[in-house]
Amino acid sequence: MNIRQVITTAAIFCCLLVGTTNIATAAPLRSFTVQQFNKVFEKFVGLDVRVIGRKSLASTREIGLLHCEVRFKSRRLMEKLSRDVAKVQIDGRVVREGNRYVVYISAVKTLPSDEEEFQLRKRRLKEKSLEGWYELGDWATGQGTFYQDDKMSMLGREAHAQGIAIERAAASGKDAVRLKKLAAKAETYGLSPALQENLLFEAFVLMRDQAKSVADLGVAISEAATELPGSEIPLPHPQPKLRKQYKADPQTTYEGASATQRTLLHRILMSDLILARLQDQLDKNFENGFQIADLIDREIPEFRDLAQEYRDQSLKARTEQVATLSRADILDLQKHYDDQQQPDKGREVVEAWLEHRRNRLDEQDTEGLLNLSEEYVTMLNRPERATDLLLTAAERNPGNERIEAKLGRLGYQLQNGKWRAPRGGDEQDESDIERAMREGRPVLKMTATQLRKAMASEPAKILRIASQGQVDEFWLYGDSTGSQLAVRLSRRDGSPEAKVTAIGQVKLTP
Repeated sequence: MNIRQVITTAAIFCCLLVGTTNIATAAPLRSFTVQQFNKVFEKFVGLDVRVIGRKSLASTREIGLLHCEVRFKSRRLMEKLSRDVAKVQIDGRVVREGNRYVVYISAVKTLPSDEEEFQLRKRRLKEKSLEGWYELGDWATGQGTFYQDDKMSMLGREAHAQGIAIERAAASGKDAVRLKKLAAKAETYGLSPALQENLLFEAFVLMRDQAKSVADLGVAISEAATELPGSEIPLPHPQPKLRKQYKADPQTTYEGASATQRTLLHRILMSDLILARLQDQLDKNFENGFQIADLIDREIPEFRDLAQEYRDQSLKARTEQVATLSRADILDLQKHYDDQQQPDKGREVVEAWLEHRRNRLDEQDTEGLLNLSEEYVTMLNRPERATDLLLTAAERNPGNERIEAKLGRLGYQLQNGKWRAPRGGDEQDESDIERAMREGRPVLKMTATQLRKAMASEPAKILRIASQGQVDEFWLYGDSTGSQLAVRLSRRDGSPEAKVTAIGQVKLTP
């Protein structure tokens, strides 16, 4: 090799070395989407940049990017881009020319379209890559919004929905709060209202199942009233079929329901929440059964039958505790029976309470006997029982002035050491009625209550005739194929109870 060849070789080597150094130390290009570049191009005058966007026009001297505020020109002729090219990457330097900005192109590269890029990114994603799906959805939605591209917006929602599905699977059956946040996220992403409702409904079913206190149920009820439309409106009809499906599988039933049925299911779920709260407050022995029943009637009238069951249970429990109740409690219990159209049971409870008091009275407790006799009159309108008590008291406490004075006011007279009932007028010897009751037969002036006790059975038939100012009832006892005992009871307006006014035998013809 001669000197000239050595110098030439050295020069080439130096050039290569310098070129390699320049490539290694060159600053990387700043890369922008059109959306990003529109906001910052003024800051990059004199600098090289890379811009990625959708092609709007193309010639041998210029390329236009859709919605870009900067023009892209070439100082030399370029190969014209094909019409099929939708998206490009342009490298070049930003230059200001008067009031305009231009990027002078140094390189152009064609890229897959946004839809193609979406599919490429989607294929690279792992199935359960939560953040990856949300990032893909954000990118696609951003492209759809900027370019007013409905297809990309739809693909963005598809990716977001996949992210929601992954999160939902993790929260389902476990985390009601997370499910509610997912519903809000679905709304933010513009996903279907049906999906938002599905997530909310699942969350409230879970809140119902996981509630540990009345307070927890109260929170669920309050939030459901705001977030589940129609949940505060009682069902116009019972909806037994829909309720049965809901009980078997609430979420599947809801997701397969029509818009109208979904509103009904909102109410069914709300009624479940309210009922759970009320049942949590119900005493085990139904002491507050009436209060809970009243709340059911007011808040969830769909459960009226259950409210009545609670009332019946409360009455039964309180009746079994009659011996421990106060006078006010007994009167309240009697009123409840009256309100339930069961006045006879109310009277039985009062009588049982009075009998309990009577059995516990000391023989020498004159004051107690006198008070109890008054109670039979005021609470049961049973003057005969009051008189019986007074006669018993007089027998146990002969010579007691208060007892004798009271019997005297009732028309009784003390003869040969025995008290005789008054006769004549509208009164009958009480001992005759008592004797007839023991013997199981009716007598005149018996009350309806006394007649029932005397006969120890209900009449086979009752005939009722109402006339002005009076009601007559004919109580028939015995086999209808033969002769029957007929007892007529009459009650005039203002009388507390009907009394026996006639007794006889009748034979009814077929």
